[in-house]
Formats: sequence, C-alpha cells, structure tokens
Amino acid sequence: MPIILDPEVFEGWLNPSTPKENLKGILGHHLDGEMQMHRVSRDINSSRLTERPAPLVNSL
Repeated sequence: MPIILDPEVFEGWLNPSTPKENLKGILGHHLDGEMQMHRVSRDINSSRLTERPAPLVNSL
C-alpha cells in the first residue's frame, strides 16, 4: 500500500542504516489528514487530449 510521508522523515526512511524498529514510527508521520482531494475530468488520462480544456481539475 502506498504512503505519502512528511518531508521531515524522508532522510530516516531512505537511510538503509535506520533500524527496523524506527521504521514503524516513521510510518506514523503520514500526511493523510493534510491532503486535499480534487475531482478531475476523465479527459486527464486520455491520450487523445491535445489541448487543455478548462478546467480539468475542480476542488471538491
């Protein structure tokens, strides 16, 4: 399952010498409560989209 981490813990997460015991604590620093959702048009994934119709992204 993907996770989006707080930038403050990037170094510890990416450091191979970080003890395994510390990794669970790092996973607790996720940004789930701070993220915003936006509805996007189905056109956003279309390979046929050659020009930018407005708007493709709308705040929920």
